[in-house]
Amino acid sequence: MITELGKEELIVIGSRFSGSGLVEQGGYTLGIATAQGKGVTNLLPPKYVEEVTAVREEVREAAKDKEATAQESKFATSAQNEAIRKAKVWMRRVVKRSKRAMHMGKQVPDTLLHMVSNAKLKEFSQAIDLMVKDFEKYASNIPGSDNAALLAEGKTLASALLSADADQEIKKMSQLPQKVRDYYYKKGLLYKGLKVINEAGRELFVNEPGVAETFNFKILYRHINSHKEEAPKEENKA
Repeated sequence: MITELGKEELIVIGSRFSGSGLVEQGGYTLGIATAQGKGVTNLLPPKYVEEVTAVREEVREAAKDKEATAQESKFATSAQNEAIRKAKVWMRRVVKRSKRAMHMGKQVPDTLLHMVSNAKLKEFSQAIDLMVKDFEKYASNIPGSDNAALLAEGKTLASALLSADADQEIKKMSQLPQKVRDYYYKKGLLYKGLKVINEAGRELFVNEPGVAETFNFKILYRHINSHKEEAPKEENKA
């Protein structure tokens, strides 16, 4: 089993990524995992890499169906998903900035030193809200001439996510054709499987940061950024 997360949750997760991006990312991640042999597989459940590989092939085949892929652009550029992506970028900036403060001997809470990655919208929204509040509280200890602007951005993102209706998102997905739901479910499975393999690779090379960093999602994020750049062109055509 790749993950014990529920099907509806995986469908929501899968809606956020393009099939082609996940397939390409999967080729890279599975490739470097396989190259490491038992080093990585020993940190995973039996036949985990094989199971993720099989799902990648299912996503590749499903991505050929125009009906299944027709709504990818719509969901990938939705306001809520865009807010989530921006929130993660904001968190990374705060974490890096806070770690610099820590190394300078400044007092900063643990909430500002670690990224939060949670598929459930409610928990993720609560996490960024807490991070924003702690950043405001400890801003004077954190180096950065634009702390005020960064704080304002965080407040805007937190507010947008806290007001988002996760139940509505699930309801929207439930109304999709079964073929599309199955496609999104497989994409969600693949995404989570690749995340698990990446974590195993990072653990294997915990004492070799340079190698550990090769277990990343740069290919998938490149697809996301490319998609965002192209989206306005599609809107202008409408």
